[in-house]
Amino acid sequence: MLSNYALYLSRIGISSPVATQTAFWEASPREGGLMLLAPTGSGKTVAFMLPLIEAVDASSPTLQAVVITPTRELARQHLQVIKQMQTPIASVALHGGRSVAEEQRTLQGRPVQVVFATPGRLTDHLRAGSLSGETVRLLVIDEFDKCLSLGFHDEMGDIVASVPAVSRLWLTSATELHPLPRFAARAMTEWYTLNFLEAQREVLGRMEITGIAVEEKQKKALIHRLLLTLEDKQSLVFVGQRATADDLYAYLKAKGHSVVCYHGGLAQERRQSALFAFRSKSTLTMICTDLGARGLDFEHVASVIHYDAPESQEDFTHRCGRTARFDATGTVYLLVTPSEISETAVPFPFRTIPATNLPEPPSATSPQPAPYGLLYVSGGKRDKISKGDLVGFFCRSADLQADAVGLIEIAADHSLVAVKREWIPTAITRADGGKVKKRKVRVFTLQ
Repeated sequence: MLSNYALYLSRIGISSPVATQTAFWEASPREGGLMLLAPTGSGKTVAFMLPLIEAVDASSPTLQAVVITPTRELARQHLQVIKQMQTPIASVALHGGRSVAEEQRTLQGRPVQVVFATPGRLTDHLRAGSLSGETVRLLVIDEFDKCLSLGFHDEMGDIVASVPAVSRLWLTSATELHPLPRFAARAMTEWYTLNFLEAQREVLGRMEITGIAVEEKQKKALIHRLLLTLEDKQSLVFVGQRATADDLYAYLKAKGHSVVCYHGGLAQERRQSALFAFRSKSTLTMICTDLGARGLDFEHVASVIHYDAPESQEDFTHRCGRTARFDATGTVYLLVTPSEISETAVPFPFRTIPATNLPEPPSATSPQPAPYGLLYVSGGKRDKISKGDLVGFFCRSADLQADAVGLIEIAADHSLVAVKREWIPTAITRADGGKVKKRKVRVFTLQ
Protein backbone atom coordinates (compact mmCIF):
# COMPACT_ATOMS: atom_id res chain seq x y z
CA MET A 1 0.00 0.00 0.00
CA LEU A 2 1.22 3.47 -0.76
CA SER A 3 2.43 5.37 2.28
CA ASN A 4 0.14 8.24 1.34
CA TYR A 5 -3.02 6.11 1.03
CA ALA A 6 -3.94 7.25 4.53
CA LEU A 7 -3.44 10.88 3.50
CA TYR A 8 -5.72 10.54 0.48
CA LEU A 9 -8.35 8.77 2.59
CA SER A 10 -8.27 11.51 5.22
CA ARG A 11 -8.92 14.14 2.54
CA ILE A 12 -12.21 12.45 1.67
CA GLY A 13 -13.16 11.87 5.30
CA ILE A 14 -12.29 8.17 5.65
CA SER A 15 -10.36 7.17 8.75
CA SER A 16 -9.87 3.47 7.95
CA PRO A 17 -10.57 1.24 4.94
CA VAL A 18 -13.16 -1.54 4.80
CA ALA A 19 -12.46 -5.17 3.87
CA THR A 20 -13.53 -4.66 0.25
CA GLN A 21 -10.94 -1.95 -0.23
CA THR A 22 -7.99 -3.66 1.45
CA ALA A 23 -8.63 -6.87 -0.51
CA PHE A 24 -8.69 -4.97 -3.80
CA TRP A 25 -5.54 -3.03 -2.92
CA GLU A 26 -3.67 -6.28 -2.24
CA ALA A 27 -4.83 -7.82 -5.53
CA SER A 28 -4.42 -4.73 -7.74
CA PRO A 29 -0.68 -5.04 -8.59
CA ARG A 30 -1.23 -8.27 -10.53
CA GLU A 31 -1.50 -8.00 -14.30
CA GLY A 32 -4.53 -9.38 -16.13
CA GLY A 33 -8.20 -9.11 -15.28
CA LEU A 34 -9.47 -8.25 -11.80
CA MET A 35 -13.18 -8.28 -10.96
CA LEU A 36 -14.65 -6.75 -7.80
CA LEU A 37 -18.17 -7.85 -6.90
CA ALA A 38 -19.43 -6.06 -3.82
CA PRO A 39 -22.70 -4.61 -2.47
CA THR A 40 -23.67 -1.03 -3.11
CA GLY A 41 -22.29 1.29 -0.47
CA SER A 42 -19.25 -0.90 0.19
CA GLY A 43 -16.63 1.57 -1.06
CA LYS A 44 -15.85 0.26 -4.55
CA THR A 45 -14.88 3.70 -5.85
CA VAL A 46 -12.15 4.16 -3.26
CA ALA A 47 -11.14 0.51 -3.74
CA PHE A 48 -10.03 1.12 -7.33
CA MET A 49 -9.20 4.83 -7.09
CA LEU A 50 -6.15 4.58 -4.84
CA PRO A 51 -4.31 1.84 -6.79
CA LEU A 52 -5.21 3.75 -9.96
CA ILE A 53 -3.43 6.79 -8.53
CA GLU A 54 -0.43 4.59 -7.73
CA ALA A 55 -0.37 3.27 -11.29
CA VAL A 56 -0.14 6.72 -12.88
CA ASP A 57 3.20 8.44 -13.45
CA ALA A 58 2.44 12.08 -12.60
CA SER A 59 5.61 13.23 -14.40
CA SER A 60 4.42 11.86 -17.76
CA PRO A 61 1.86 13.95 -19.71
CA THR A 62 0.37 10.96 -21.54
CA LEU A 63 -3.03 9.36 -20.96
CA GLN A 64 -2.38 6.33 -18.76
CA ALA A 65 -5.71 5.25 -17.20
CA VAL A 66 -9.34 5.26 -18.35
CA VAL A 67 -12.38 4.69 -16.13
CA ILE A 68 -15.65 3.90 -17.94
CA THR A 69 -18.96 4.54 -16.16
CA PRO A 70 -22.55 3.92 -17.31
CA THR A 71 -23.78 7.45 -16.48
CA ARG A 72 -22.43 10.96 -16.77
CA GLU A 73 -23.17 11.66 -13.08
CA LEU A 74 -20.98 8.76 -12.00
CA ALA A 75 -18.14 10.00 -14.22
CA ARG A 76 -18.41 13.45 -12.63
CA GLN A 77 -18.59 11.93 -9.16
CA HIS A 78 -15.39 9.96 -9.71
CA LEU A 79 -13.66 13.10 -10.96
CA GLN A 80 -14.77 14.92 -7.83
CA VAL A 81 -13.35 12.16 -5.61
CA ILE A 82 -9.91 12.25 -7.22
CA LYS A 83 -9.88 16.04 -7.02
CA GLN A 84 -10.82 15.95 -3.33
CA MET A 85 -7.86 13.64 -2.75
CA GLN A 86 -5.62 16.47 -4.05
CA THR A 87 -3.39 14.23 -6.14
CA PRO A 88 -0.87 15.63 -8.67
CA ILE A 89 -2.72 13.77 -11.45
CA ALA A 90 -4.41 15.64 -14.31
CA SER A 91 -7.89 14.19 -14.86
CA VAL A 92 -11.07 15.04 -16.74
CA ALA A 93 -14.66 13.75 -17.11
CA LEU A 94 -16.08 13.22 -20.61
CA HIS A 95 -19.80 12.62 -21.08
CA GLY A 96 -22.99 13.69 -22.82
CA GLY A 97 -24.94 16.81 -21.96
CA ARG A 98 -22.35 19.09 -23.56
CA SER A 99 -20.75 19.28 -26.97
CA VAL A 100 -17.89 17.07 -28.09
CA ALA A 101 -16.18 20.21 -29.47
CA GLU A 102 -16.15 21.81 -26.02
CA GLU A 103 -14.48 18.74 -24.55
CA GLN A 104 -11.99 18.63 -27.44
CA ARG A 105 -10.89 22.16 -26.59
CA THR A 106 -10.36 21.08 -22.98
CA LEU A 107 -8.27 18.08 -24.07
CA GLN A 108 -6.16 20.23 -26.43
CA GLY A 109 -5.50 22.83 -23.77
CA ARG A 110 -3.72 20.63 -21.24
CA PRO A 111 -2.24 17.15 -20.73
CA VAL A 112 -4.60 14.53 -19.30
CA GLN A 113 -3.40 11.42 -17.47
CA VAL A 114 -6.73 9.94 -16.30
CA VAL A 115 -10.11 10.06 -18.03
CA PHE A 116 -13.51 9.25 -16.49
CA ALA A 117 -16.01 8.76 -19.32
CA THR A 118 -19.24 7.24 -20.49
CA PRO A 119 -18.78 4.60 -23.22
CA GLY A 120 -20.41 6.52 -26.06
CA ARG A 121 -18.57 9.78 -25.43
CA LEU A 122 -15.22 8.04 -24.98
CA THR A 123 -15.75 6.25 -28.30
CA ASP A 124 -16.48 9.61 -29.96
CA HIS A 125 -13.13 11.03 -28.82
CA LEU A 126 -11.14 7.93 -29.73
CA ARG A 127 -12.62 7.91 -33.24
CA ALA A 128 -12.09 11.65 -33.68
CA GLY A 129 -8.46 11.40 -32.55
CA SER A 130 -8.89 13.90 -29.70
CA LEU A 131 -7.79 11.06 -27.41
CA SER A 132 -5.26 8.32 -28.10
CA GLY A 133 -5.52 5.00 -26.30
CA GLU A 134 -2.02 3.89 -27.31
CA THR A 135 -0.43 4.82 -23.97
CA VAL A 136 -3.22 3.56 -21.69
CA ARG A 137 -2.04 0.78 -19.40
CA LEU A 138 -5.01 0.53 -17.01
CA LEU A 139 -8.69 0.27 -17.96
CA VAL A 140 -11.46 0.29 -15.33
CA ILE A 141 -15.10 -0.46 -16.18
CA ASP A 142 -17.22 0.58 -13.22
CA GLU A 143 -20.74 -0.88 -12.91
CA PHE A 144 -19.91 -3.01 -15.93
CA ASP A 145 -23.21 -4.90 -15.81
CA LYS A 146 -25.13 -1.63 -16.17
CA CYS A 147 -22.92 -0.56 -19.07
CA LEU A 148 -23.91 -3.77 -20.84
CA SER A 149 -27.61 -3.53 -19.96
CA LEU A 150 -27.69 -0.02 -21.46
CA GLY A 151 -26.56 -1.48 -24.78
CA PHE A 152 -22.92 -0.38 -24.74
CA HIS A 153 -21.45 -3.81 -25.59
CA ASP A 154 -20.22 -2.77 -29.06
CA GLU A 155 -18.73 0.48 -27.73
CA MET A 156 -16.92 -1.46 -24.99
CA GLY A 157 -15.44 -3.80 -27.56
CA ASP A 158 -14.28 -0.82 -29.64
CA ILE A 159 -12.72 0.82 -26.59
CA VAL A 160 -10.83 -2.32 -25.57
CA ALA A 161 -9.49 -2.61 -29.14
CA SER A 162 -8.34 1.04 -28.94
CA VAL A 163 -6.13 0.47 -25.88
CA PRO A 164 -3.75 -2.28 -27.05
CA ALA A 165 -1.15 -1.64 -24.34
CA VAL A 166 -3.53 -2.27 -21.43
CA SER A 167 -2.06 -4.80 -19.04
CA ARG A 168 -4.67 -4.48 -16.28
CA LEU A 169 -8.46 -4.52 -16.76
CA TRP A 170 -10.62 -3.98 -13.66
CA LEU A 171 -14.36 -4.59 -13.57
CA THR A 172 -16.65 -3.64 -10.68
CA SER A 173 -20.31 -4.38 -10.01
CA ALA A 174 -22.83 -4.94 -7.24
CA THR A 175 -24.39 -7.84 -9.15
CA GLU A 176 -22.93 -10.99 -10.65
CA LEU A 177 -22.92 -11.48 -14.42
CA HIS A 178 -22.37 -14.78 -16.23
CA PRO A 179 -20.65 -15.46 -18.49
CA LEU A 180 -17.77 -12.99 -18.62
CA PRO A 181 -18.45 -10.41 -21.39
CA ARG A 182 -16.77 -11.31 -24.68
CA PHE A 183 -14.70 -8.13 -24.84
CA ALA A 184 -13.28 -8.83 -21.37
CA ALA A 185 -12.51 -12.48 -22.05
CA ARG A 186 -10.67 -11.53 -25.24
CA ALA A 187 -8.72 -8.73 -23.56
CA MET A 188 -7.44 -10.76 -20.62
CA THR A 189 -6.91 -14.51 -20.47
CA GLU A 190 -6.34 -14.61 -16.71
CA TRP A 191 -8.97 -13.35 -14.25
CA TYR A 192 -9.04 -12.98 -10.49
CA THR A 193 -12.36 -12.34 -8.76
CA LEU A 194 -13.04 -10.76 -5.39
CA ASN A 195 -16.62 -11.66 -4.49
CA PHE A 196 -18.15 -9.88 -1.51
CA LEU A 197 -21.76 -10.30 -2.59
CA GLU A 198 -22.54 -12.57 0.36
CA ALA A 199 -22.26 -9.38 2.39
CA GLN A 200 -25.35 -8.16 0.51
CA ARG A 201 -27.50 -10.18 2.91
CA GLU A 202 -25.93 -8.34 5.82
CA VAL A 203 -26.64 -5.00 4.11
CA LEU A 204 -30.27 -5.95 3.48
CA GLY A 205 -30.45 -7.10 7.08
CA ARG A 206 -29.90 -3.48 8.16
CA MET A 207 -32.98 -2.44 6.21
CA GLU A 208 -36.57 -2.59 7.42
CA ILE A 209 -38.53 -3.57 4.31
CA THR A 210 -42.29 -3.07 4.21
CA GLY A 211 -44.76 -3.53 1.39
CA ILE A 212 -47.82 -1.27 1.34
CA ALA A 213 -50.85 -2.62 -0.51
CA VAL A 214 -52.43 0.19 -2.51
CA GLU A 215 -54.59 0.71 -5.58
CA GLU A 216 -52.79 2.37 -8.50
CA LYS A 217 -54.99 5.47 -8.42
CA GLN A 218 -54.21 6.01 -4.73
CA LYS A 219 -50.42 5.92 -5.04
CA LYS A 220 -49.82 9.67 -5.19
CA ALA A 221 -51.95 10.39 -2.14
CA LEU A 222 -50.18 7.59 -0.27
CA ILE A 223 -46.74 9.02 -1.07
CA HIS A 224 -47.86 12.40 0.24
CA ARG A 225 -49.01 10.82 3.50
CA LEU A 226 -45.92 8.62 3.80
CA LEU A 227 -43.54 11.56 3.35
CA LEU A 228 -45.42 13.43 6.08
CA THR A 229 -44.72 10.58 8.50
CA LEU A 230 -41.00 10.67 7.60
CA GLU A 231 -40.87 14.36 8.57
CA ASP A 232 -37.39 15.83 8.02
CA LYS A 233 -35.65 12.62 6.86
CA GLN A 234 -34.34 12.32 3.32
CA SER A 235 -36.00 9.86 0.93
CA LEU A 236 -35.47 8.57 -2.60
CA VAL A 237 -38.63 7.68 -4.53
CA PHE A 238 -38.06 5.34 -7.49
CA VAL A 239 -40.47 5.26 -10.43
CA GLY A 240 -40.49 3.28 -13.65
CA GLN A 241 -40.94 6.03 -16.25
CA ARG A 242 -39.81 9.62 -16.81
CA ALA A 243 -43.39 10.79 -17.28
CA THR A 244 -44.32 9.28 -13.90
CA ALA A 245 -41.42 11.13 -12.29
CA ASP A 246 -42.53 14.46 -13.76
CA ASP A 247 -46.15 13.89 -12.75
CA LEU A 248 -45.32 12.85 -9.18
CA TYR A 249 -42.88 15.75 -8.82
CA ALA A 250 -45.56 18.28 -9.83
CA TYR A 251 -48.07 16.69 -7.44
CA LEU A 252 -45.75 16.69 -4.41
CA LYS A 253 -44.46 20.18 -5.21
CA ALA A 254 -48.04 21.44 -5.18
CA LYS A 255 -48.55 19.78 -1.81
CA GLY A 256 -45.65 21.78 -0.40
CA HIS A 257 -43.01 19.06 -0.22
CA SER A 258 -39.30 19.80 -0.54
CA VAL A 259 -38.70 17.75 -3.68
CA VAL A 260 -36.58 17.51 -6.84
CA CYS A 261 -36.85 15.35 -9.94
CA TYR A 262 -34.02 13.39 -11.60
CA HIS A 263 -34.11 11.36 -14.80
CA GLY A 264 -32.38 11.05 -18.18
CA GLY A 265 -34.81 13.32 -20.01
CA LEU A 266 -33.76 16.42 -18.09
CA ALA A 267 -31.13 18.91 -19.22
CA GLN A 268 -27.70 18.28 -17.73
CA GLU A 269 -27.75 21.45 -15.62
CA ARG A 270 -31.08 20.51 -14.06
CA ARG A 271 -29.86 16.98 -13.33
CA GLN A 272 -26.76 18.36 -11.65
CA SER A 273 -28.67 20.91 -9.58
CA ALA A 274 -31.11 18.18 -8.45
CA LEU A 275 -28.25 15.96 -7.29
CA PHE A 276 -26.55 18.85 -5.51
CA ALA A 277 -29.79 19.94 -3.82
CA PHE A 278 -30.30 16.43 -2.48
CA ARG A 279 -26.68 15.85 -1.52
CA SER A 280 -26.49 19.22 0.28
CA LYS A 281 -29.75 18.57 2.19
CA SER A 282 -31.40 21.51 0.41
CA THR A 283 -34.25 19.16 -0.44
CA LEU A 284 -35.68 16.18 1.41
CA THR A 285 -37.07 14.04 -1.43
CA MET A 286 -35.70 13.10 -4.82
CA ILE A 287 -37.97 11.37 -7.34
CA CYS A 288 -35.97 9.41 -9.87
CA THR A 289 -35.94 6.64 -12.42
CA ASP A 290 -33.43 3.81 -12.14
CA LEU A 291 -30.83 6.27 -13.42
CA GLY A 292 -30.47 7.22 -9.74
CA ALA A 293 -29.97 3.63 -8.58
CA ARG A 294 -26.34 3.25 -9.62
CA GLY A 295 -23.17 4.62 -8.13
CA LEU A 296 -24.53 7.87 -6.71
CA ASP A 297 -23.27 8.44 -3.19
CA PHE A 298 -25.60 10.09 -0.68
CA GLU A 299 -24.80 10.13 3.02
CA HIS A 300 -28.17 10.72 4.64
CA VAL A 301 -30.83 8.69 2.80
CA ALA A 302 -33.12 7.33 5.52
CA SER A 303 -35.70 5.74 3.21
CA VAL A 304 -35.98 4.27 -0.26
CA ILE A 305 -39.53 4.15 -1.62
CA HIS A 306 -40.41 1.96 -4.62
CA TYR A 307 -43.35 3.88 -6.10
CA ASP A 308 -43.24 1.45 -9.03
CA ALA A 309 -42.04 -2.10 -8.43
CA PRO A 310 -38.49 -2.88 -9.63
CA GLU A 311 -38.28 -4.93 -12.82
CA SER A 312 -35.58 -7.30 -11.56
CA GLN A 313 -33.75 -8.40 -8.43
CA GLU A 314 -30.74 -6.40 -9.63
CA ASP A 315 -32.84 -3.23 -9.86
CA PHE A 316 -34.19 -3.87 -6.36
CA THR A 317 -30.66 -4.35 -5.00
CA HIS A 318 -29.30 -1.18 -6.59
CA ARG A 319 -32.26 0.96 -5.60
CA CYS A 320 -32.10 -0.19 -1.98
CA GLY A 321 -28.35 0.34 -2.00
CA ARG A 322 -28.85 4.10 -1.79
CA THR A 323 -29.73 3.63 1.91
CA ALA A 324 -28.06 1.64 4.73
CA ARG A 325 -24.67 2.47 3.26
CA PHE A 326 -21.61 1.25 5.14
CA ASP A 327 -22.87 0.59 8.70
CA ALA A 328 -26.02 2.75 8.61
CA THR A 329 -29.58 1.46 8.81
CA GLY A 330 -32.43 2.30 6.45
CA THR A 331 -36.10 1.84 5.69
CA VAL A 332 -37.49 0.50 2.41
CA TYR A 333 -41.11 0.80 1.29
CA LEU A 334 -42.68 -0.93 -1.71
CA LEU A 335 -46.00 0.38 -2.97
CA VAL A 336 -47.58 -2.84 -4.18
CA THR A 337 -50.72 -2.88 -6.31
CA PRO A 338 -52.82 -6.09 -6.41
CA SER A 339 -51.26 -7.12 -9.74
CA GLU A 340 -47.73 -6.67 -8.40
CA ILE A 341 -48.03 -8.58 -5.13
CA SER A 342 -47.03 -11.89 -6.72
CA GLU A 343 -44.72 -10.40 -9.35
CA THR A 344 -42.51 -7.91 -7.53
CA ALA A 345 -38.79 -8.57 -8.04
CA VAL A 346 -37.80 -8.80 -4.38
CA PRO A 347 -35.46 -11.74 -3.69
CA PHE A 348 -37.06 -12.76 -0.37
CA PRO A 349 -40.41 -12.54 1.43
CA PHE A 350 -41.45 -9.26 3.03
CA ARG A 351 -44.48 -8.23 5.03
CA THR A 352 -47.22 -6.30 3.28
CA ILE A 353 -49.56 -4.04 5.20
CA PRO A 354 -52.67 -2.20 4.04
CA ALA A 355 -52.26 1.53 3.53
CA THR A 356 -54.62 2.15 6.43
CA ASN A 357 -52.04 0.62 8.79
CA LEU A 358 -49.47 3.34 8.12
CA PRO A 359 -48.64 5.50 11.13
CA GLU A 360 -50.61 8.70 11.34
CA PRO A 361 -48.67 11.81 10.24
CA PRO A 362 -47.76 14.32 12.95
CA SER A 363 -50.46 16.77 13.96
CA ALA A 364 -48.96 19.36 11.61
CA THR A 365 -50.11 18.41 8.11
CA SER A 366 -47.67 20.72 6.30
CA PRO A 367 -44.49 19.05 5.00
CA GLN A 368 -41.24 19.81 6.80
CA PRO A 369 -38.83 22.18 5.03
CA ALA A 370 -35.30 21.04 4.22
CA PRO A 371 -32.62 22.22 6.67
CA TYR A 372 -30.76 24.11 3.95
CA GLY A 373 -31.78 26.41 1.12
CA LEU A 374 -30.00 26.61 -2.23
CA LEU A 375 -28.53 29.86 -3.53
CA TYR A 376 -27.35 30.63 -7.06
CA VAL A 377 -24.30 32.89 -7.38
CA SER A 378 -23.49 34.31 -10.82
CA GLY A 379 -19.76 33.62 -10.70
CA GLY A 380 -17.72 30.46 -11.10
CA LYS A 381 -14.49 28.84 -12.22
CA ARG A 382 -13.99 31.22 -15.13
CA ASP A 383 -13.90 34.04 -12.58
CA LYS A 384 -11.27 32.15 -10.52
CA ILE A 385 -13.75 31.88 -7.63
CA SER A 386 -13.02 29.23 -4.99
CA LYS A 387 -15.14 27.71 -2.23
CA GLY A 388 -13.17 29.71 0.31
CA ASP A 389 -13.98 32.90 -1.59
CA LEU A 390 -17.70 32.14 -1.39
CA VAL A 391 -17.66 31.28 2.31
CA GLY A 392 -15.80 34.51 3.01
CA PHE A 393 -18.18 36.48 0.80
CA PHE A 394 -21.30 35.33 2.67
CA CYS A 395 -19.70 35.69 6.08
CA ARG A 396 -18.55 39.21 5.26
CA SER A 397 -21.50 40.57 3.29
CA ALA A 398 -24.37 38.81 5.07
CA ASP A 399 -22.75 38.50 8.51
CA LEU A 400 -23.16 34.71 8.50
CA GLN A 401 -21.18 32.35 10.66
CA ALA A 402 -19.07 29.87 8.65
CA ASP A 403 -21.15 26.93 9.89
CA ALA A 404 -24.26 28.46 8.29
CA VAL A 405 -22.76 27.71 4.86
CA GLY A 406 -23.03 24.09 3.75
CA LEU A 407 -21.89 22.35 0.56
CA ILE A 408 -20.70 24.42 -2.39
CA GLU A 409 -20.48 23.42 -6.06
CA ILE A 410 -18.64 25.66 -8.51
CA ALA A 411 -19.43 25.42 -12.23
CA ALA A 412 -17.81 27.31 -15.09
CA ASP A 413 -20.05 30.38 -14.94
CA HIS A 414 -21.99 30.03 -11.68
CA SER A 415 -21.93 28.49 -8.22
CA LEU A 416 -24.47 26.71 -6.01
CA VAL A 417 -24.26 27.36 -2.28
CA ALA A 418 -26.26 25.60 0.43
CA VAL A 419 -27.09 27.92 3.33
CA LYS A 420 -29.03 27.07 6.47
CA ARG A 421 -32.65 27.84 5.67
CA GLU A 422 -33.21 30.42 8.39
CA TRP A 423 -30.40 32.53 6.90
CA ILE A 424 -31.62 32.47 3.28
CA PRO A 425 -33.60 35.78 3.34
CA THR A 426 -30.72 37.61 5.03
CA ALA A 427 -28.16 36.15 2.63
CA ILE A 428 -30.13 37.25 -0.43
CA THR A 429 -30.91 40.74 0.89
CA ARG A 430 -27.36 41.52 1.95
CA ALA A 431 -25.24 39.58 -0.55
CA ASP A 432 -27.07 40.18 -3.85
CA GLY A 433 -25.08 42.72 -5.85
CA GLY A 434 -21.98 42.27 -3.69
CA LYS A 435 -18.50 41.54 -5.01
CA VAL A 436 -16.51 38.32 -5.07
CA LYS A 437 -12.92 38.90 -6.18
CA LYS A 438 -13.88 42.40 -7.33
CA ARG A 439 -16.64 40.98 -9.54
CA LYS A 440 -20.24 41.99 -8.87
CA VAL A 441 -22.48 38.93 -8.55
CA ARG A 442 -26.19 38.22 -8.41
CA VAL A 443 -27.46 36.04 -5.57
CA PHE A 444 -30.91 34.47 -5.61
CA THR A 445 -32.65 31.32 -4.48
CA LEU A 446 -33.40 28.39 -6.76
CA GLN A 447 -36.20 27.07 -4.56
